[in-house]
Amino acid sequence: MTHRMMVRGVGVALVWAVGFAPAAAWAREYEVEINVSTREDLYELSRSGDLEEATVETLAALLERPMNINRADRNLMYDLPGVTFALADAIVAYRSEKGAYVSLDDLKNVSGMTPEVLASMAPFITVGAVGEAPVDAVEGFDGRYELGSMLLRGFGKDASKVTSASERADAGPQSWMVISGNGRTYFGGGLVATYRRRTEVFWSYSRGALVTNGPADVPTLDSVYVYSGYGIVSVILGTYTVGFGHGLVFNSTSSTLPSGWEEKADVLEEKDRARIKVPLGQFGVAVSAKGLRLGTTWLDLTAFGSSSTDDLYQYKGLNYSGDGWSGSGRCVTNGECPAGYSCSEAGRCTSTKLYDSHDSSRSYVYETLQDAYIERLGGANATLNINASTRVGVTAYTATTEFLAAQEGDANFSDSARMPPEHNFGAYGLFAGGSIGPVELHGEVARTQAGGNAALAQAVI
Repeated sequence: MTHRMMVRGVGVALVWAVGFAPAAAWAREYEVEINVSTREDLYELSRSGDLEEATVETLAALLERPMNINRADRNLMYDLPGVTFALADAIVAYRSEKGAYVSLDDLKNVSGMTPEVLASMAPFITVGAVGEAPVDAVEGFDGRYELGSMLLRGFGKDASKVTSASERADAGPQSWMVISGNGRTYFGGGLVATYRRRTEVFWSYSRGALVTNGPADVPTLDSVYVYSGYGIVSVILGTYTVGFGHGLVFNSTSSTLPSGWEEKADVLEEKDRARIKVPLGQFGVAVSAKGLRLGTTWLDLTAFGSSSTDDLYQYKGLNYSGDGWSGSGRCVTNGECPAGYSCSEAGRCTSTKLYDSHDSSRSYVYETLQDAYIERLGGANATLNINASTRVGVTAYTATTEFLAAQEGDANFSDSARMPPEHNFGAYGLFAGGSIGPVELHGEVARTQAGGNAALAQAVI
């Protein structure tokens, strides 16, 4: 999933995805055929390596909050398994002509729908409340809650013979609570609270390294939000995700073709480790005005701002370079670096080590560093819709990051992180999409504040 535009330096990265098939191609190509009905089915595909983490995240969110087929536009439907561009158009056209779908069986009457596709879609969609008007405000109140906990314990083997970390499987309990709902006049809200493993860290001047008192399961309010709307204007306060176009410039959602902000109330389960994870998002405010008429076309506008304190996975984000006291700095070989440091490709002594504050011989691996950095950002998008399938838009954002973990050690994001290494970054770009006969055409170009360039083009028959 593209979270940020991260092309480094000056250059061009061009990605072409062109598909030709005798039948219409899926709007979103999943790694395997999706035929699931529960989260456990998804995690089984993930454990077998058939689905990537980003795919599981998208489908798990749809399972927990099925898409209202009476309210979704064609772009949202692209994430449904088995849906083609033409089928999404047909679902919307049938709804416009015949009125709201009363049951999922009504979808059998849509041109191009097959029993196999409907069976694949069914776990991820709903028709909403009886009598609910398509696309308009919710008449009553609709809500959900979820409580869960995981505990992993190993048994049946003599503890003295357990030699590997994978065998020491005891973990948990990890618990979560998800609450969300919406009601009259398009008002809603939600929260996610967890009791999960996080690691508080601090800098040791005597060690010249990052240390901890050890990981602990701690209560955390991961997400809280309220949203409302009036007419064409909607606003969300609190935790949210947002994205536009094809996600080349900015996308923190799990959608294939995002078109604005989305509420965030998701928890991912890692059952093989009995751990839970909460996807990152933004915390602040996002405002949208959608459907502003300009003759036969219409304009969608979104502006967003955020200041969030986020965790960071130890090996997918953090590098630190020492505080000067440790003597770490420029290098050519690892031998020139202090213990625990290695010489990076950039010629600096860096480390990802996390040591026990009471036992200098002990270190920790694969930990989630609690409140590791602050991200502040702001951005906006304007999208002109020519018709239901053709649109062009511009997106821009700027952001800054500040490390709280290993700040004394000149901490930075590693090359494997989802964030650029620069503490000040941003991007702007243009996207467009439409159809010519049976061919769906999509493209996006972008440029970073650092001078990097990227382009994406897609043609699907």
